Amino acid sequence: MQAISDLLSWPHLGSILFVYFATLSFYRLFLHPLSYFPGPKLAAVSRWYEAYYDVVQNGQYTFKIAELHKRYGPIVRISPHELHVSDPAFFDQIYRQDGVWDKYAWSVDAFATQGDMLLTPEHELHKARRQPLNPFFKARVNGHQDMIHRHLEKLCDRISIFSESRETFNFGAAITAYVRNVAFDFILGKNYGSLDKDDFDEAMVTASSGSGQVWRATKHLRFIGRMLKSIPID
Repeated sequence: MQAISDLLSWPHLGSILFVYFATLSFYRLFLHPLSYFPGPKLAAVSRWYEAYYDVVQNGQYTFKIAELHKRYGPIVRISPHELHVSDPAFFDQIYRQDGVWDKYAWSVDAFATQGDMLLTPEHELHKARRQPLNPFFKARVNGHQDMIHRHLEKLCDRISIFSESRETFNFGAAITAYVRNVAFDFILGKNYGSLDKDDFDEAMVTASSGSGQVWRATKHLRFIGRMLKSIPID
């Protein structure tokens, strides 16, 4: 027992952690299959490089990646396990429809919604879960063109009013209001009148944007998602 107690002392634990992270860093920098690709060394060693721009800098990693491409070229290692490609020559390979393509589980799992159809990582499982909905999206849309055009005309009428009065408005909120009206009318058979609101129900856009902040945080701090799900609804 004394030997185990000595082994678990703070100095020994510190040494064990140091050796572990040093070994892990060496592997990711020199032995990992992606070690041959260019990119920041800190990004190759740890996801905390990405976390800094995602969480501390509030979602700036996308723009940082654009800077990295200017420095390192069309293919950049942006994390220990990821490459980012910015080259039109790869478009057909990356975005093709054929083949089996699993979603990036580490990213979609950040929503803490295991079992959700949209965020199912495995290709075949996602295909099976989506199968019952395919007729709903393919066949029925053609029968609702009148409804879609009705909401589009209302959007155009609202924009014309702002144009004539030369009053400014949030175009992004207007477009999302149109999308919500069509979606709710199509799926639920209800119209919540977002296009009729003076500000196009801009608060909904703000709420949707806020979900991005939560997602970026839960990507790196997984306990946040579980903690939020544990909060009682009532």
